[in-house]
Amino acid sequence: MSDAMTEIEEPLLTQRIGVRYGASYMSWPMGRIDVHLGRFTVNGARFTRENVVALVRHHGFLSRGIRIVHRNPNTSPKICIFSLNPNRLETALRGAGFDVVETLAEPETTT
Repeated sequence: MSDAMTEIEEPLLTQRIGVRYGASYMSWPMGRIDVHLGRFTVNGARFTRENVVALVRHHGFLSRGIRIVHRNPNTSPKICIFSLNPNRLETALRGAGFDVVETLAEPETTT
């Protein structure tokens, strides 16, 4: 086996996060996000540029998060992630090829 095949891609960022799946919430540090070039995982659920419609900033009363609008049929259609360092998370997501926007310009499509 060549060295290229045995090399494991290091993530751009690994961070403990809080995660809301619909009405369920896992507070920090129960969630985890791993950001790689062109993809990221949230507690094992894989998101790619092909199945992510948008990453939208979420502003709560005492929190700031990112809502994942997606077409991944293997996970909850409503996911919002919360980081203790949201600027660092947004920077990593941008570096991986994902834009984080203030509002969703088009109607949501999560089918």
